[in-house]
Amino acid sequence: MLIEALTVINNNSLSRGNIMSIEKTLFAFAGIMVMLTTFLAMYHNPLWAWGTLFVGFNLFQSQFTGFCIPGIIMKKMGMKTEADLAAS
Repeated sequence: MLIEALTVINNNSLSRGNIMSIEKTLFAFAGIMVMLTTFLAMYHNPLWAWGTLFVGFNLFQSQFTGFCIPGIIMKKMGMKTEADLAAS
């Protein structure tokens, strides 16, 4: 659902000439997930803090391995990387 919302934002920005890359979208997606899970941990159930830890761990491991499931999904949805945008 959040990836779809970010894709809509990306598609709307295309008409204005501002193209949001996969990398920028991933930062926005991770930030939204951290804020959401932190909010849920504070006001719903403290076990939601594990979600924040999970997002942080995935950000850390993707830096070394290059493996990021949301990034793969965004690429399959037709979004472009920074390198693709620089080449075009």
